[in-house]
Amino acid sequence: MKRCGIIAPAGREESAAAALKVHAWMRDRAIDVFCEGFLHDLLPDTGLLRRGVSVDAIVALGGDGTILRSVPYAAGREVPVLGINLGNKGFLAAAESDRLEEALEALLSGEAACDRRRLIHINGDDSLLALNDVGILRGGRQRLMSVRVSVDGEKVGVYRCDGILVATPTGSTGYALSAGGPIVMPGAACLEIVPVCAHCLQTRPIVVPETSTVTFEMMDDPEMEGMLQLDGKTIDTVRAGRTVDISFSDLKLSLIRMGQTGYFDIVNRKLTEWSI
Repeated sequence: MKRCGIIAPAGREESAAAALKVHAWMRDRAIDVFCEGFLHDLLPDTGLLRRGVSVDAIVALGGDGTILRSVPYAAGREVPVLGINLGNKGFLAAAESDRLEEALEALLSGEAACDRRRLIHINGDDSLLALNDVGILRGGRQRLMSVRVSVDGEKVGVYRCDGILVATPTGSTGYALSAGGPIVMPGAACLEIVPVCAHCLQTRPIVVPETSTVTFEMMDDPEMEGMLQLDGKTIDTVRAGRTVDISFSDLKLSLIRMGQTGYFDIVNRKLTEWSI
């Protein structure tokens, strides 16, 4: 490995401290470091990490949200992402912060296993990618939205709701789970459609094949608009009459995995406690 990227959330002392450790570790091994945003200003002699910059790996220091931010830098380029959990859950992370150096050694040696997770995109555009989910949400607006959902052109129904999600198996343990969706193992070949707080007794999540294209269409009056989100980040607003197509991309994200920990062991450790 010759070039490594580091990403971390701004404004957190523990993230900055961890980034300093990773930076020193990489520099001791003559590895060039590239960082985004505040880390680029904090760490000496680093390059600016942005789309198109070639790196051999990315170290994501934070929670799952930080790992999700690695998608634009690593998707489809065989760049492994090593997640170090500094947050509450860290479901996608390879290791906790107390195993930082062990995880870095495994990354450098190539001994760590790597899971390749499929990504979804909007309207067939690989610049609009998500690892967890795509959603239309009403945000802080008072009125419920009406969203027509179709699968491969066939109408599923019109949902009166706070929002609607299409989630990957990777994203099934994220927002989709909180909205009542099922847990889906990462290797499953499917997408799940999950309504958020739908005003209907019969509404249930729906699982569709991986080859499907799911279409959202806003059905409300012109004054109503929803927020189009990729992995929780708002990228646009959607008004009545606009359609959004969601389907799997051919691109994948490579996530580092440490040891032989089973999927449901992670589920039980990360998702069964009461505290946050």
